Amino acid sequence: MKSLKYFFLLYFNLFVSHAVFCQKETIFNDFVEIKKDTLGKQYHFFVSKYAVSVQDYQDYLKFLGLKLPEPPPDYGWYNKNLPLAIISYTDFLSYTYWLTDFYRVKFRALTNQEWTIAAANQENPMQKLSLSQPAEVNFIRPNKYGISGMNGNVWEWTSTLKDNEYNIIRGGSFMESMHPDSLNVYKTSAIHASLKLTDVGFRVAMDVKEMKKLRFANKVEKLLQKLFPEYTNIGVEPDALYLNDGEISWKQKEDIVKIDYKEMKLNFCCVEYNSDIKNKIESKTIPFYFAEEHINIVKELEKLINNRDLTIFE
Repeated sequence: MKSLKYFFLLYFNLFVSHAVFCQKETIFNDFVEIKKDTLGKQYHFFVSKYAVSVQDYQDYLKFLGLKLPEPPPDYGWYNKNLPLAIISYTDFLSYTYWLTDFYRVKFRALTNQEWTIAAANQENPMQKLSLSQPAEVNFIRPNKYGISGMNGNVWEWTSTLKDNEYNIIRGGSFMESMHPDSLNVYKTSAIHASLKLTDVGFRVAMDVKEMKKLRFANKVEKLLQKLFPEYTNIGVEPDALYLNDGEISWKQKEDIVKIDYKEMKLNFCCVEYNSDIKNKIESKTIPFYFAEEHINIVKELEKLINNRDLTIFE
């Protein structure tokens, strides 16, 4: 229920909303959709355009009250736009859990097969820039999907295991041979999940339904802000709508929004509250009055919410 969960989210968002990987208003531009049939199996997912940078990871550590790993790589942590390295797979997972808490949708690592598909069989190897440090995450020419750095900048973790013990890493790194053929999307190795190497980084992915939930919540939030900009007791998350001290789950099968044209009000049902009786939940309808000039926005909101795809919330 909202009492603790909502205020945690409010505090969390206020604390990091000014500086966090893939800000909520730009996250849709920072991920690309991949859809491909391979050997009779359909792959459909979203992946970040860039590897996680030093700045991205530092924002995460600041929230936890931590600092960047010590000792730093030989090239230091000064350039915040370099890919984050010296990170174990376990640390990588912790980062995805943090993103999941912030956005309320699940982030994860790519599988080895997904990584191969996202790399798009890019034939052109990365031009060797330096043996001393990687290039910035957005410097390298993107592939046909718009993804940068998969053809050799830092190795990237995948979730796929080899011999049930070692995580497969892909792509090669700046520390490889000066010969450009050593920097390509076909480079594969495997290391233990606990290792923290100077040239191993990562990028994040998510399932399609998670992105759909995020987009849905974003659209709802924008419409509510247009209608009720003065209200501070409305919260929109990919899993629920928070009104006053109550919560409406998007899983609810019944219509959530009903327009009362006579009274010019928007009724939200059914908002669940913790009652005074222990472990008992009460449901209420919450009205919000709107101006007549906003009737088209109200209709758009009603259609969006009541026609939502329930399968993505399962």
